[in-house]
Order: sequence, then C-alpha cells, then structure tokens
Amino acid sequence: MIILAMNVPQVIYFTIPVSILVSVLLVFGRFSADSEITAMQACGISLLRIASPVWLFSIMMSFACLYISNRAVPLAHYKTRHMVRELKKVSIDKLIEEGRTVECTPELSVFVGKKNQTKFENIRIYDTRSGFRREITAKTGELLNNQENGKITIKLYDVRIDPFKKGTAGTAYCDVLPVSFEGMKKSGEYHAKRSDFTDSEIFEKLNLIKQRYPDELPQKIAVEKSQLLVELSGRAALSFACFVFALIGVPLGVKSHRKETSVGIAISLALILVFYLLTGAADSLAKEPQLHPYLIAWIPSVISIIAAIWMLRKKN
Repeated sequence: MIILAMNVPQVIYFTIPVSILVSVLLVFGRFSADSEITAMQACGISLLRIASPVWLFSIMMSFACLYISNRAVPLAHYKTRHMVRELKKVSIDKLIEEGRTVECTPELSVFVGKKNQTKFENIRIYDTRSGFRREITAKTGELLNNQENGKITIKLYDVRIDPFKKGTAGTAYCDVLPVSFEGMKKSGEYHAKRSDFTDSEIFEKLNLIKQRYPDELPQKIAVEKSQLLVELSGRAALSFACFVFALIGVPLGVKSHRKETSVGIAISLALILVFYLLTGAADSLAKEPQLHPYLIAWIPSVISIIAAIWMLRKKN
C-alpha cells in the first residue's frame, strides 16, 4: 500500500493536463452546440473573455504540476525504488507461507501444506533447473539457512521425484534429499537516477558539472549535461501542457460542436499522443547533445500555441 501511495504524485502529474484538455473540449463543444457561445458574443462578450477564467485556472494547474513534477514525483520515485530494493533483501525462507506456492527462483517453486517455523509438512517442489519440469514431493522437511553464501537448503524426508530423468516416465524414491537454491535475492544500495533528482539538485549538478567530472572528456560532460537538461525540460513542458491544452482546447471545442463528444475525445487523444511521443523522443535522444534534444519536448507546445492564436483570432 505504501509503494502504491508513492505512485500517486506521478499519476496526478500525468492526469491533470489530460483532464483539462478533455474537459475544455467537451464543455466548449457543448456550449457551441447549444449556441451559448453565439449568444454571449451577441451580447458583446468576446471569446477571449469567456475563456479567460479557464486559462487562469490552467495556469494555476501548470504551476501545481511543475511543483509536483520537480518535488513530489522525484522524492516519491526515489522512496519507491529504495523500498523495493530493501524488500529484495528479505530472505526467501521468510516468504514461504503454508498453503501457497512461492516462486523462489524462476526455475524453482515451493509449496508447503503446513509450516511450523523451520519445519514443513506436505512439501511439493517444482524444479526446472535440469532443463525439464520435475516434481519433488515430501512428507516432511526442515529448512537449513546458510547466511554465509546466501543459499537456502530444504532437507526433505520420505521423498518422491517424478520424473527422475528427462524423457523417462520412471519415478524415484529416497529417504532424505537436500534441495539447495539461492535464498537471498540480490540486493545492493540504490543509486539515485535523473528521475530521482529534484529541480534544485539538477540545477546544482548543472552548475558544478565540470567540477564533478574534471577528468572526463568534453563529449561525456556534454552528454551528462544534455541528459539533465532533457529531464528538466520534459518536466517543465508537460507541466506547461495544462495551459497549452486549455488554450488550444477552447477554439477546437467551439469548432467541433457538431459532434462534440466524439470529435473532442479524438482531438484529445491525438494531442496527448503527440505530446508524450515527442517527450519520449527527447528522452531517447538525451545522449545526442548536438541535436539539442531538450528543445524537442517544447515543439508540440509551440505549434499548439501558434495554432491556438490563429484559431482564436479567426473565431473572435
């Protein structure tokens, strides 16, 4: 639940611009379909004045998203990754529960019918480490945890192995059989990535980038600087999208009044797709500083603003 709650800031950050765009398109499309826009303009109220409260609200939401993306999202992302890494440090023997199949490794699963601390009953193990599926059952067993090499050994009693060899239908029986596997999942310290840095940390790294990498080649320094700028620019562009979506959504909503619902949703999906595709393209080109990838995320915003101004002048 805690990890799920940590993802809430990122969900809010992505959904606010989308919600604004869809709302503006549907509301102004409905206004236009009911001739309310025409009635207000006939009374001397311009379209700019009608839409000004919406634009003011979208600017406030842009600042809210900017704060969330630069503060809340990086901190939540770092906390989530750190918590996941800490969970991976838990020994698998503590994860074994009675009445439930536990995947200890991709090749080995363990089912325990009854558990009493390190004593097991009605054990069933599915082992594919030999290149074929082998089922090992035992009436009882005990857990031997070797913390030195990180392995776990389950010592089985009154054992049945089916099949014993690949391609053979025969079944083997034995009194005692130890089954060992890696019991401790790989763990280590989580190192913060670009997405975990707040805006102030990114600016600090940009200002001190030459001091932090004094022995690096200029090309590597340029790549590091480009990656930081792309991260910062992507956050700002997606936050500013609240205002951009509200700005272009007004004339598009008025224009699509005949089929306001279907057209509004189609336009919303197209704009959202373009915005997020170009943001992803900027991130993928972050290691190519000569292309100035941090500017790519702003292309849909610039085009949308120009188109919105042209349509508003025409409608007004």
